[in-house]
Amino acid sequence: MLSAHYAVVFLISLRLCLLGCNGDKIRPFLTYYETVSYNRDQLFKDHQRSKRATNQVQSTVQIEIFGYNRNFELMLRRDRSVFTDDFKVMSDDTSIPIDISFVYSGILKDEGESFCHGSVIDGYFHGSIQTRNGTFYIEYEKHDNGTVESYIYHEKDIDVKSFELSLKKYEFLERMKWNSKEESVTRTKRSVDMSRTTCLMQLKADYLFFKRFRNLQEAISQIAGYMRSVNAIYDQVNFNGIKHINFKVKVLNIIQEKQPDNAMNSAYIGPEKLLMLHSSYNYNNVCLSYLLTNRDYNGVLGVAWTGKEGNNGGICSMFSKLKDAPGTEGSLNTGIVTIQKYGQYLPPRLIHITLAHEIGHSLGSPVR
Repeated sequence: MLSAHYAVVFLISLRLCLLGCNGDKIRPFLTYYETVSYNRDQLFKDHQRSKRATNQVQSTVQIEIFGYNRNFELMLRRDRSVFTDDFKVMSDDTSIPIDISFVYSGILKDEGESFCHGSVIDGYFHGSIQTRNGTFYIEYEKHDNGTVESYIYHEKDIDVKSFELSLKKYEFLERMKWNSKEESVTRTKRSVDMSRTTCLMQLKADYLFFKRFRNLQEAISQIAGYMRSVNAIYDQVNFNGIKHINFKVKVLNIIQEKQPDNAMNSAYIGPEKLLMLHSSYNYNNVCLSYLLTNRDYNGVLGVAWTGKEGNNGGICSMFSKLKDAPGTEGSLNTGIVTIQKYGQYLPPRLIHITLAHEIGHSLGSPVR
């Protein structure tokens, strides 16, 4: 496993002001949130200085956030542990140099069992804070008029019913945690090495996903958050004695411009068809490959091939001829996840649960 890479960073103490808001049309998935503001210029400068530091002293970035009648004092260090050492970003079959020093993780100063994860981009922080009282999320939104609004909300303030999102996904993951024998993976011994529990992934972000976040840093920041949360879920799962399964991104392929000649370019491709198109490529170099998109599938948030014994689907399946499609080759170690439902962008928590759920199918858990 990779250990986190740290560099010198500088103390940032930010007092955030807030205003409470009930759910509105702008964020229909939230029943309540509080807006926050802080010294963005100072945060930007200190983050830039931390990037230039050369020694490995494990200094912290401290961000002080006040919300929900509590003072959150985050102590963060730079963290790229969800990416492999040779992680690369591809666009148009070309490798793009990228600095991912904007990704951080840490704890709350006064709560040792807490966990914080997020990113600092252009002086704005967004991420999550897991506490003994649940998880809080801090996000920011750039409006068309050029203004930026930061806000914080609690996981219980996510109105899943407004999306008709069944809690079966979350309950499914809870069963995986505590009743692992019932939800264990049925893979052959060929594909299971008890000493190797890291699954390497190739992720592809299509143009619609990239367009939602507008630039590479924002997109990578979101993906880092997805993977961190998925790893937190699977760290508690016991697959027939295999524990602490985790996932690392080896390759990220981002489509930054429309590709009219690409079969996946249309926004009106159904989820099953999109999965087939994504599966038409060879992903033998990784355990799993997932496509991230921003398409409205009338309630469907993800689709994946279910893991089966042999080379019949799921994790580590090799590119080969498909049994149900004579003359066609494909990779069945694949899946897709969309980040919207009924035209609304989903809050990160629901995306995390969806991705973890679909990966569960890739690992062999049955469809329910």
